[in-house]
Amino acid sequence: MPVFWGGKAHVNTGFSIQYQRNIFHGKKYVSFDWGTTLGFWRFEHGHQEFVTISVFPLFRFTLLHTKSLDFYLNYSLAGPYFISGLKTDDRNTGPHFTFQDNIGVGLLMGKERKLNTEVKIGHYSKGNLFTKREGVKVPLTVNLGYTF
Repeated sequence: MPVFWGGKAHVNTGFSIQYQRNIFHGKKYVSFDWGTTLGFWRFEHGHQEFVTISVFPLFRFTLLHTKSLDFYLNYSLAGPYFISGLKTDDRNTGPHFTFQDNIGVGLLMGKERKLNTEVKIGHYSKGNLFTKREGVKVPLTVNLGYTF
């Protein structure tokens, strides 16, 4: 059952390395970051593998702020990305350049907010710029991080 985005090709497993940098942080509730990700993914059918490289904007909305943690909602929209495969799960996922969207919830923990955990869903699509692009759905991603 699609929650936000569809996608004819479904990611089954994967691993990604992500870097985020804060650009703006409001006094309490709103912040804006930019980030980049290198991902290695395997599709649900056919066990095909592909690589993604992306750059993205990220909006973070802090819903709960305490002395030891922040609980937040984040949303990344229309980050350009490169996908290595043009045909995955027997579906046309070309061209190599399209966009990613992600939405998730997370926690920044500790007095200095050094530890991070997050759960998100994602979608790679053509952004209605190209024909015959079916979209890729990343159903659930769990992130663990450390800020420095």
